Amino acid sequence: MSAALRPPDIIYYLDHGNPTSPMKVYNPRKHHIPTKVPEHPVPGTAAWNDAVGMTSQALTPDQLGWTWGGDVAHMMKVWYDRQDSWDSFLSNIHSQIRLAEYQHCGFFLAPDGLTVGMGGMTPSQDRAQFLMYAVLGAPLVLFADIRRLSSGQMDLLTSPEVLSVNQDRECVMASLTQARGATEAWVKPLSDGSFAVVLLNKGVTSANVTLTTGNTGDSSDFFPAYFERYVARDLMSRSDLGDQHGDLVVEVPGMDARMIKISPSTSRLEL
Repeated sequence: MSAALRPPDIIYYLDHGNPTSPMKVYNPRKHHIPTKVPEHPVPGTAAWNDAVGMTSQALTPDQLGWTWGGDVAHMMKVWYDRQDSWDSFLSNIHSQIRLAEYQHCGFFLAPDGLTVGMGGMTPSQDRAQFLMYAVLGAPLVLFADIRRLSSGQMDLLTSPEVLSVNQDRECVMASLTQARGATEAWVKPLSDGSFAVVLLNKGVTSANVTLTTGNTGDSSDFFPAYFERYVARDLMSRSDLGDQHGDLVVEVPGMDARMIKISPSTSRLEL
């Protein structure tokens, strides 16, 4: 773990999922202690109703705490408490669309904790959940009792190449680059010049997902960068997919995901 990501002795934690609560100070020895933070919207006002109803489009980034949160906190939960279900997982990760600019080393946006091992989701759904949290650079807070995890769940949660994406030293959050039917692609630039891509299939049947790497304007999944040749690797299975030329088509099972590392051989940047 890099120095930038080393947990501090005290963690200041903003719970956006409950706009009525004050900021919490997490001390491993003293649990949560309320403290004073900038004022929340006044009860009864439109801003208050928007915050309580989580219709956050009506609030500015400053009102939501994304702009100043890094000055007072290390982590901010940006949506409701997670439930151990597929729908709750999707709802929480989608709450982080277009928020990548606000995350930086020392201030992480969180879709709440991981529910791997709690029994409410299938192994493929657990895999999709873990890969998405990793590519978002989210804090990997596990709700389950680690003493009761299966060997498969332990292998998932300790997958070294996936964890290296989560712990990348530049702390960049992945961005949603495409949503086609039941499939999505999330791209995270890495500090070594490569990209981590999670291909998510929300549907119940297998689907092919196409990563567009060429010079196709903003329809490219890597715009404004594009590249003709690259090396692809599946990080969960730790297997090389070889040298690639042109777009990459990957089959993803239903309610599952794959994490692919894309290392360009040659690239250009459109300015």
